[in-house]
Amino acid sequence: MVGPVTNYISGDQQVDVPYRDVSEMPAFARENNRRNPARWRRTDRLVGFCLLFRRELFRQIGYFDEGFEIGNFEDDDFNIRVRMLGKSLVVAEDSFIHHFGSVSMKALGDRFMLVNDRNQLHFMNKWNNPFEWIHRALRIAGGSVPDMASLFPSRMAVQGIGAPIYWIEDGVRRPIEGAPRIPVIRLSQVDVRRWRLSEPIQAGEAERRWLRLDGRPGERGGVVRLRDDSVYLLEESRVRRIVSSAAFEAWHLDDLPAWEMEPEELLEKTEGLPIIAPPTLRQAL
Repeated sequence: MVGPVTNYISGDQQVDVPYRDVSEMPAFARENNRRNPARWRRTDRLVGFCLLFRRELFRQIGYFDEGFEIGNFEDDDFNIRVRMLGKSLVVAEDSFIHHFGSVSMKALGDRFMLVNDRNQLHFMNKWNNPFEWIHRALRIAGGSVPDMASLFPSRMAVQGIGAPIYWIEDGVRRPIEGAPRIPVIRLSQVDVRRWRLSEPIQAGEAERRWLRLDGRPGERGGVVRLRDDSVYLLEESRVRRIVSSAAFEAWHLDDLPAWEMEPEELLEKTEGLPIIAPPTLRQAL
């Protein structure tokens, strides 16, 4: 994902400009905007005032999280998700765009700090330490995570646009026939379509699978807690770390059977990819 340099922004995309009036900007931009790959550099953060990426990446990542109001931190969240797939963030210094800066945020007046603080809290509740999860996901995946669905849990009921509710398991989505009495998580249609469509499943069977009642006698499934308060999800022989309380609540994992486990027992399981919270949706996408 690529961003330009500009005259007014937070972070390392801001550059000094010789003009004082925007009418003088085109002359500077013409001199600056000459293709030169030597002026492309990697960064840890791109500001969302202008981003360039392929449609393929959008399908892998999905929508912006609408839990962030108006502006601030939604681009940081998107950056984290892009980097969790093993993609790079790049500043193109040979591309300059004038930015008037924070017009929407300044229009908030006295509400600016309230909105900013709420967005920051949403970000921290969602990620805790996001750079830990980037490194963990890429280490487990061998450097490249296919898409965001790989960081969502299996054995879940989800719903996109319209009435169909799908059961997600083993990389496929199965239409649920009947009215399931289990939590249904709302996802965007982009997220839902990542799973291949398969044969239907009855609501009663989906409920049994949700409650982990379909395993062999004595086989545990569900949520695992350690003494240090870290929380994991057991998916057959895999154990997956849940990155935050926001992820735990978003997937309704508090409705699953819960077990206490010693760290030594955990080491006997295969480590799976961490589980992140899905984007919050406010609109009917």
